Amino acid sequence: MSKEKVPHEVKDYVALPVTLQCKALGKDVKHYIYIKVSEPDVPDQDTPRSLFLVNIPVTTTEAQLRHLFATQLSGGHVQHVHFAARDGRVSASSSALIATSEPAVKEPPSTLGKRKRPAQTTPAEIDTKLSSYSLPSAYPSALHGTGSTAIVVFLDRTSRDQSLRACRKAAKSSKPLVWSAGLAADKLPSVGATRYQAHRQLTFPPRADLLALANDFMSTYSDLEAARARESAKRRAEPDEDGFITVTRGSRGVVKSDEAEAIKAKAKEKLDKAGLQNFYRWQMREKRREEQGALLRQFDEERRRVTDMRQRRRGVMPER
Repeated sequence: MSKEKVPHEVKDYVALPVTLQCKALGKDVKHYIYIKVSEPDVPDQDTPRSLFLVNIPVTTTEAQLRHLFATQLSGGHVQHVHFAARDGRVSASSSALIATSEPAVKEPPSTLGKRKRPAQTTPAEIDTKLSSYSLPSAYPSALHGTGSTAIVVFLDRTSRDQSLRACRKAAKSSKPLVWSAGLAADKLPSVGATRYQAHRQLTFPPRADLLALANDFMSTYSDLEAARARESAKRRAEPDEDGFITVTRGSRGVVKSDEAEAIKAKAKEKLDKAGLQNFYRWQMREKRREEQGALLRQFDEERRRVTDMRQRRRGVMPER
């Protein structure tokens, strides 16, 4: 009985056969990666030079895809790779790795006699940096789900077309490509018992690494508090609606914006209730006279009540 022949292309996809070397089974396994031109619903600037891959191996890494297109297929130069996360979003971790590998731009030497002040970081930027901190990964490499996808972005459109032609040529040939053949051992992901041995070691990271991570986080948090204090002092120095600036002693802590607004609203309400009363001396004198007159009237009323009570006790009707 003859084996069923797998088509070279399925709709717009090129069925690229690769051979996975499985040591646990003791034999090689044929695997198909389906490749086509990337056509997302919302295209971006990388879309014209990207290929869309479906059903990548679960242990696929960026180094393996680079080796596949650049060395085994002799295609174009891969710029970066986006792996689709399990929730359907595209991970940007590969872009971060590419950014760190690029040489840093050197600043021009400063002119003698001129000292440039360092730019102050805003609280929003520091808060974003704080959210990027996390504990070290407990696994040496990430695993993809069955049928996962990836987007390979090439240097230009010519490289993408050249790689797609190489994929079609390899699909039509009878000999499948050997996955990661010739790739350095340190670039290969760990699988099987090696992976879980590495997982056990990574579960208990060195104390020095954890201490350095905690110190870096606390240092960034201190920068965040200092930036918030600068913003609070700047707001206190700005005039209010009436054009006045409230002079206060600097506080050691950071005043929250909601609390500061509540204090300001309460002070304004108290000032509105008071108005301009007791502002001039004649107003204060009149107020004292009114208070003295009220006390005298109250004293006379009390004295009259005492006199009436005494007369009632004697049986004499009080005079009206």
